[in-house]
Amino acid sequence: MQSSSEPCANVRAASFVLIRARTLCPDCGCDTEVVALALPQAHEWRDDDTPDCWYRASGPAVLFNLSRLGQASSAAIEEHSRGFRPTDAQATALWRNHCAGCNRPLSDDQLHCEPGGAFMPLGPEAARFEMRHVPVAFSGLAGGYAPEPPFYPQLPAA
Repeated sequence: MQSSSEPCANVRAASFVLIRARTLCPDCGCDTEVVALALPQAHEWRDDDTPDCWYRASGPAVLFNLSRLGQASSAAIEEHSRGFRPTDAQATALWRNHCAGCNRPLSDDQLHCEPGGAFMPLGPEAARFEMRHVPVAFSGLAGGYAPEPPFYPQLPAA
C-alpha cells in the first residue's frame, strides 16, 4: 500500500481495475466509451471522522466523483484512456469521462447512480463491461464509493 503521504486521499490500493463500458452522450448522442475505476478487495479507505485511521475493505468497490489522484494512478489512467481525464488543470479538478463527439464532460451521477446508467446496469445481462487490471498503486479522493456492487462478479479479488 502507499504511505499516507497523500493527505487528501481517502482510498488506496496496490493496484486498481479499469472498467470500460459504452453510453450515449446526453448532449450530442454520440456513442462514447466511458471508464470507471474499481479497487480490488485488497484496498483501504478512511472517512472524515477518523482521518488518521485506514480501514481494510471487506470486498471490491467501484469509485466515482474522483479527484486528487496520485501521480502513479494518474499516469496509468492517461495511458489507458483518452476520454477519462480531469475537467481542468487544477489539482483539485474532478476526473470525468468526456464525450468522443462534443468533448463535454459526462456526469458521474448519471453513469454510476441512475438505474440503467453505464455503470449501474439493471441486471446481469445488461452488465457489459471490459475490465483491465492495472498493477499500479492507486490513491485518490473518492466522493462516491460503491462497495461490492451488484452485477460485478468478475472484479478481481487482488
